[in-house]
Amino acid sequence: MKLLIPLDGSPSSEAALRFAPLLKPLGIDRVVLMSVCEDFDHGAEARGADDFYERESVLYTAYLRDAARRLEGAMTCEVRSELRCGRPADEIRKLARAEQVDLIMMSTHGRSGLSRWAIGSVADKVLRSSEHPMFVIGPKAARKGAPGAIARVAVPLDGSTPAEAALKTAREWALRLDARLYLVRAVDLPTFPAEEALIYSPELVEAARRAATQYLDEVAAGIEGVKVETAVLVGQPAVQLTSFCRNRKIDLVVMTTHGRGAVARAILGSTTDRLLHGPAPVLVIPSR
Repeated sequence: MKLLIPLDGSPSSEAALRFAPLLKPLGIDRVVLMSVCEDFDHGAEARGADDFYERESVLYTAYLRDAARRLEGAMTCEVRSELRCGRPADEIRKLARAEQVDLIMMSTHGRSGLSRWAIGSVADKVLRSSEHPMFVIGPKAARKGAPGAIARVAVPLDGSTPAEAALKTAREWALRLDARLYLVRAVDLPTFPAEEALIYSPELVEAARRAATQYLDEVAAGIEGVKVETAVLVGQPAVQLTSFCRNRKIDLVVMTTHGRGAVARAILGSTTDRLLHGPAPVLVIPSR
């Protein structure tokens, strides 16, 4: 497995250097660290761009060399670095294709210590259009720090085929990492303004819970080789799933970029966005 880790010089982006060693059981044979000197785009004012790029290149080259040295001490594979010039999101996608990487690992938040690009906004752009799975480390997960091992993996399901596409990768990772797999479904009952509040009968809520439980049991029955637990939550999915991950001490969430009805999960304003800002990193699988 080949792993690509974009870094912008910030401590937040370097959270990936702490999580990467946890993936060694997956068979990581190469890690590529990269940074990007962002394009200077100021027309005539760019006459000093050459000097700017030269200074930035020197800084980033030294930074990447040091980061590679630190990561080599925790990995048992080749670690190399590459510095590119251009638009960060575009260069990340280009390098991922050129290197034929299997996974991109990066933070969703950062404050650049070396250049003008912030890794958070770049992660958003890459995530929206990436052809590769992404191991995304949100701010809470970065502050919490890497666990000793990835022992608990959660897969949120909504009953759709696109959401279930995450199961194959989740099972494979759980098998290699010797982790327990949690299949979770949140029963989302419609909400209304207070003046038009609808009171759901206990019978209706229980019927929805039973249907969700039956669905998860059927899915779990088709998963072999790993320990599987199921959980049905009732309430707003983003809130319930985030609480579940926190209370169960989930180490990794695995989900696709598409959910019910194949509606694109643009990361802002979605359940995915809330989970990306939750207590655990998220492995995002492109459904296409």
